[in-house]
Amino acid sequence: MFLSTSDRLLAISETDGSETASAELPQNCSTIYSGAISEKKLLQPTQQGVSYIDTEAMTVLRSRSLDGEIASDCSIKDGLGYFAVKLDSGYEFMCVDLGSDGLETVWSVAMEKQPTSAALQGDWVIWVCGDELYTHHYKQEQSNVIPLGKAISGAPFTTEYAVFFSTEDGNAGKLRLNSDGTLEEDTLTWCEVGKSPVSPVSWNGRLYVPTADGFYILDNLNMEISYIFTDIKGGCTPQVHYGNGPYIYTVAKREDKWAVYCVQDMDEKSEPTVAILAQMEDYSSGAFCASDKGTLYFRDAIGRLYALTVAPFDVFSLILRLVVLLALLVLVFFWLKKVAKRRADIHPKY
Repeated sequence: MFLSTSDRLLAISETDGSETASAELPQNCSTIYSGAISEKKLLQPTQQGVSYIDTEAMTVLRSRSLDGEIASDCSIKDGLGYFAVKLDSGYEFMCVDLGSDGLETVWSVAMEKQPTSAALQGDWVIWVCGDELYTHHYKQEQSNVIPLGKAISGAPFTTEYAVFFSTEDGNAGKLRLNSDGTLEEDTLTWCEVGKSPVSPVSWNGRLYVPTADGFYILDNLNMEISYIFTDIKGGCTPQVHYGNGPYIYTVAKREDKWAVYCVQDMDEKSEPTVAILAQMEDYSSGAFCASDKGTLYFRDAIGRLYALTVAPFDVFSLILRLVVLLALLVLVFFWLKKVAKRRADIHPKY
């Protein structure tokens, strides 16, 4: 696991949380926006630039200083990096060549308002600014602007077939793109959800949208509400992890603390369930991620870092236990049958 702090990137052992290596960066790291990893290389945002880091050798391969502050999370596709920068005259969404010595600009788009972090779908980089959705070819000067008619809240989320987003007025939205990055006709649909929704996540035919009024689960095909967990209010953008089974995680305020919620929604024939895994003092500016082994790693607002391991649901072990139980029941049946035969044999027969 990698943790940015001040002007260093720390490599943290998953086993015991100890620091195993570090890399010194040319600037202090961004305290708001996160980097992206591809092929064991990390594009890390600093306060006024980006650094490209080899996470195995923990060395900085290339860095670039910019004329403004980083204004979005980073994304990576095929050796290209994407992020937004805040300038004196507005904002700029940039694509840089991660293989070039100075992380040279491949293309950029000037914007008046702050763009969201980007999502990727096929050959298209997708982000939102205000009430407009932008699609730009990941390496070519080809772009489209799609008016949505509603101000978007948070970054879009993409699947192979659709783009999902939330709006400031309490809606979840969905659209599909043509192969040229334009809007597919009659595919922009809306569903009214709770107040102040954050960025949604889609998985297995469902759309998960935390809001100030509850945690909404939608059928992402028809964009209709399937379930609402009213106890989860104001949750952060959810994440889906598969290390010990596909679960949806979010963190939300609960009384005077913050709770880590786990939503299990694997079977369409049964209702989803929710559990509180742990609680923490303050998560107002925290972050979390998960390893492929299923362990969750949290950084809270107080500066503490800790891990949470969710007990896996072991199907093989359950089947084995049922087989052993069945075998014991069969043995008991035959034993009782044998005892009954012996007792029958000792009685005189007339």
